[in-house]
Parts: sequence; structure tokens; C-alpha cells
Amino acid sequence: MKPLCNTKIVGHHAARACRNCPAGAVAELGVYDGATSLALRQLCRRDPQYALDTFEGMPYDGSATEAAGGFTKGYLTPVDVGASVTALQSAGIHVLKGMVEDTLAQLADERFAFVFLDLDLEAPTRFATAFLLPRLLPGARIGYHDYLERPGYCLGGIAKVVNEFFGASERYLEVTRDAHPRDNRFIFFEVRA
Repeated sequence: MKPLCNTKIVGHHAARACRNCPAGAVAELGVYDGATSLALRQLCRRDPQYALDTFEGMPYDGSATEAAGGFTKGYLTPVDVGASVTALQSAGIHVLKGMVEDTLAQLADERFAFVFLDLDLEAPTRFATAFLLPRLLPGARIGYHDYLERPGYCLGGIAKVVNEFFGASERYLEVTRDAHPRDNRFIFFEVRA
């Protein structure tokens, strides 16, 4: 179970994004058991909303560093996949089951007000970021979990991706601290109007 502060932090940014953008979808990539997606449904009440995950844990072994941290194929499989998917669908959330490299193509015509990525691995995070950035509306927010710039951190690939895409860009404003997070592994950006 994810700590409650995680959902509060993500929810804060989603609510801000949905106020900024009267239209646009909401999506979470890497939903695990769906708790955060269900909370986003209550906060944003936005249609459409998407939940993307393999629902089978990690789709493949991560890099050598990620794998050394335990992020190997099958890790983080939800305890009750059927119940998780059913709960999401019952709430009106569109579930896209599979690897983001395959499922995101279904959203090619979508525009987004809020997106949260918790994919853990560098490769799918890089793919999803490249796909999603051109589809974010002005005022939209995009956020990442596991962003931590620390030598030897097993999920350091997330910081690498974020720094690559957002480091020199003037199109995005970092807004992480406006939520007063207790967990410093989050980073959020808002698309400048």
C-alpha cells in the first residue's frame, strides 16, 4: 500500500492542473493497485481518465543498476490484479493493460490536463515522457515519482530522464514545492501558457 502522503502530493498537483485546464484528460502511468488513480477520480472528476500498467509488475528487467535494486521482471505485481482492475473500471477509469510502449499509441489523439508517471524504470519513463509532452495543454501538470539525484540510487534513471527533458526548457515551470511534500522523491512541472 502506498503511503497516504504520496496520494496527497499527487492529488494536490492534479487538482491544481484540473483548475488550470477546463478540458483535458487525466492519466496515471504505473498504477500498481490503483489507489492513486481512484483518488484522482474523486479529486478531478475528469473524463476521460486513464490508468496504464502491465498489472503484472515490471515488464522486463531494468538496467543493471535498477535490477541491482530489485527492479526485475515481475517485481511490484499487485496482490489482487482482478480486484484492482475491476475497481478502476467501476469508477469509470479507462484501464490500458500492457507496456506503455504498446498502450500509449491508443492515446495519440488525446490531450492532457494532468499526468503522473510512476514507472520506476528509465526506459518506459523516457518513452512515455517523449510521447506525453507534446500532448499537454497549457497549464497542465506532469509529475514523476522516484526522482532523486543521489549517486548510486537504483532508480537514478528517472532523474536522468527528467533532467534531459526539462533541464533547459523554458516551456515548463517546476512547481514541486507548492505542495509542501513530505516525500522528496516527487517532481512536478506545469506547462507555461
